[in-house]
Amino acid sequence: MSDGREVAGHAFISYVREDSRAVDRLQRVLEAAGIRVWRDTGNLWPGQDWRSVIRRAITGNALAFIACFSRNSVGRERSYQNEELTLAIEQFRQRQPDDSWLIPVRFDDCDLPDWDIGRGRTLASIQQTDLFGDSYDLGVARLVAAVLHILARRSERAASGGITSGPTTASSEPGPARA
Repeated sequence: MSDGREVAGHAFISYVREDSRAVDRLQRVLEAAGIRVWRDTGNLWPGQDWRSVIRRAITGNALAFIACFSRNSVGRERSYQNEELTLAIEQFRQRQPDDSWLIPVRFDDCDLPDWDIGRGRTLASIQQTDLFGDSYDLGVARLVAAVLHILARRSERAASGGITSGPTTASSEPGPARA
């Protein structure tokens, strides 16, 4: 990333609406670090089939999937975030076991959902980042470093012909949030 090449793709942020303020803060930090973010509030446009657009953003061009959890999200029986997580887990299962892509983030002291992610692992077995209380500064610094590391590794592999970044599917222009 330091050589000036633009990496195709983005970090997809999955969250529930009640956590929008915390996600706004996270998005500002990621973008200040040069990380392109895909989020429903900025990438969906009136008239688009939002389920289809979100599916393409996760399956086609997400170089990292940041799953944000809180008491708000884990307390909900049904949410669009659950759909996003299901897609993300399908994508994660297709990757090499040591390929970091799915990054759990906690906005408060909640338990991560114990979803099966394949190969005998659960979502709770992936190292999480805590973005609350005294852990916030260290957590956000480690998250930024992890995402930059993922992007740099993907960029190196793409440059050597090892991977492709996939089709560009997400717009960087602002748009409304999904319903």
